[in-house]
Amino acid sequence: MMQFTESKYEPMMSDSLRYRPPGRCFVQNAGGVAAMTSEELLKRLQEFHKISVDKKTLYNYAKYGWIPAPKVINKGRAGGKVIDYDECVSVEFVASYRLKREKKASKEEVALARKYAKDDWDYQVKPSRQEWEKIIDLSLEWCRMLEAAKEAEDPKLSLYKAEKKKLYNDGPQERVRLLFNEAFELQAKQEQRMKELSVDELLSGSSVLKPNDLLARAEQVRRESEVFRAAHDAIMAKIKAIFDETDARARSAIYEPD
Repeated sequence: MMQFTESKYEPMMSDSLRYRPPGRCFVQNAGGVAAMTSEELLKRLQEFHKISVDKKTLYNYAKYGWIPAPKVINKGRAGGKVIDYDECVSVEFVASYRLKREKKASKEEVALARKYAKDDWDYQVKPSRQEWEKIIDLSLEWCRMLEAAKEAEDPKLSLYKAEKKKLYNDGPQERVRLLFNEAFELQAKQEQRMKELSVDELLSGSSVLKPNDLLARAEQVRRESEVFRAAHDAIMAKIKAIFDETDARARSAIYEPD
């Protein structure tokens, strides 16, 4: 049985949108590529969420940025093409659908709320304080609606989440906290060291600076940055391994093997 897959970095981040819906139907093309077709998506929306829409609505939702845009898969010599929707699309559709209707959000607000919720925000966009607060509120509602839609498709999801939380709290929680502290301290040290090595600091101590001195300082900054980055990545890899192990244990306890 297929099931949802929570974030690899929980509880470091909020619930991820990455998961696998149960009972997914596939269409195999000549090259063996699996796709969630428009027909399968429409069927899923009706079966699990009692939402009846047409293909034009799916197209518009993708166009507005309310759901992931589908890919078009070539069927090779057999001819024809298959529309391949992302596996998360059904619950994202439901969240955007309900946000529009229940919260009377505009087309732009739904798209912005989804982008913010998925940590896909374009920071070149700078709304006013009032607009920003509304977007954050709508993004929280979108996440709530998304979680409700997930549980509608996967009745065991809440049990899986509870089991994973229990395993984490009873086991590696303190170790993860210490690792995060270590990562933050390393980052602070790196920022301080980079400040000490900055060209501005070097210039402040001398009115005459040789080009070779600048090149040597730049090379030192590059080398030390790489050392800091490697150490930080090693810590984050340990944290990821802990979350992966916790996730696997919770999955095996709740779900039958695929």
